[in-house]
Amino acid sequence: MKICIDGIGLSNLKGTSLYSYTSEFLNNLFEMYLQPEYQVVWGKSKYITSLGEKNKLSYLNLEMNRAKNDYRKLEQHIKKDNVKLYHSLNNGFSIPFEKNCKNVSTIYDLSPMENMLFTDKKYYEKFMTVFPNTVEKSDKIIVVSNFIKKQIIKYFHIDENNIKVIYPGCSKQFEPIEYEVCKKVLKNNYNIEGDFLLYVGSVHQRKNLHILFKVLKQIKEYRYTKDIKLVILGKYDGKREEYYSKLKILAEHLKIKDSIIFTGTVDYKDVKYFYNAAQCLINLSQYDGFPLSVLEAMACKTPVICNNNDLFKEVVGEGGILVDIDDEMYMKDAVLETLLNKNYRNFVGESGKKQSEKYKWSNSIEKTIEIYESLAY
Repeated sequence: MKICIDGIGLSNLKGTSLYSYTSEFLNNLFEMYLQPEYQVVWGKSKYITSLGEKNKLSYLNLEMNRAKNDYRKLEQHIKKDNVKLYHSLNNGFSIPFEKNCKNVSTIYDLSPMENMLFTDKKYYEKFMTVFPNTVEKSDKIIVVSNFIKKQIIKYFHIDENNIKVIYPGCSKQFEPIEYEVCKKVLKNNYNIEGDFLLYVGSVHQRKNLHILFKVLKQIKEYRYTKDIKLVILGKYDGKREEYYSKLKILAEHLKIKDSIIFTGTVDYKDVKYFYNAAQCLINLSQYDGFPLSVLEAMACKTPVICNNNDLFKEVVGEGGILVDIDDEMYMKDAVLETLLNKNYRNFVGESGKKQSEKYKWSNSIEKTIEIYESLAY
C-alpha cells in the first residue's frame, strides 16, 4: 500500500508547533507501521530532515504552487502512481480538489472561523478558499482536541462519525534535566542568565503577551522577584512583526524592556533546556487547537500557568494552574506563588508531569493506523 503524506511542516516551517508535530508524528509512524510504502511531499528541492533514509520511504518535490492553492501536480502524482491514501498534516490545506484516493486530514486550528482578528487577511482568505474542500474531500478528519471537534461540527455541520479525536503525544526528549546543566547551556548558547518566566509559541495578538507584560511589571515590583526576566521563545518576524513592534513599545512604556528576551526560533533540541531552566511556563492564549508547548513543559516538571478556557481545561486538567486573563491581580499572585513557594512549585510540577504521561505518541499512532487500514482495506 502506498501512503502519501504532506511534509510541508517539517521542510518549510521550522520553529513552529506544526514542525514539532510533523517530526514526531512521522518518526513514530515509520517506526510503528512498517508495512506501507511511504511518500513524503517535500517543499524544497533538497530535503533536510531528521527522518533520514528509511526503507520504503521516498521524498517528492512536486513544486506545487501552494500560495495559489494549485495542487494539480499532487493530483496527477496520486493518480499516476496509484497512491492508496493521502494524509494532509497541515490543517487539511493540501487536500487535492480532484479526489483520486482516500483522503485523511489532521486539523489543529479553526481560528479564522472563531474570530477574524485571530489571523491575518492572507491566511483568512486561504482558509475560506481551501477548507470547505478539505471538509468535502476528506474521508476521515483527525482533530487534536475535543475543543476543535466541537468547533468543526459547529461551523461545518459534519457528521461526528467522520471525525476522530487523536491527541498529539509528547516527545521523549522532554523530561526533567538537572537545573545546572540547563543553565550552563542557556548561558553558553544564548547568553541567558538568572531566573526567568517562559513563553513558547508564536508572537501573535491572540496569545495575550501584552497582558503577560503587565503582570511581569507587577511581579518585578516585589523585593524578591525584582530581577525576574521573561523569555519569549518563538517567531516574531513576518506577519508577526506588527504585534511584536507594539510589544516593544509597551515594554518601553512599562520600563521592563531590559527584562524581556525575544530569542526568535531556537534549535528544537535545545527547547528542553529552556523548559527545565524556567521557573514556570505561562500561556495566556485566547485560542489554540492544542497547546503542545504546555504539554512539553509539564513533561519536564515545569509548572504551567494557563488561560482558564475550554481547551486548557481539557488538556491541562489538574496538571497546572488555570487563571482568568481578565484578573491581572490573580495572575500576579499565581505567578508569585510558584516563584516564592518551593513546595507549591514542586507540587504543580509533579501534577503536570503526571498529566503529561497521558499523551503518548504510541497511542496516537495506533489510532491513526486504525484509520489508515479501515480506509484502505
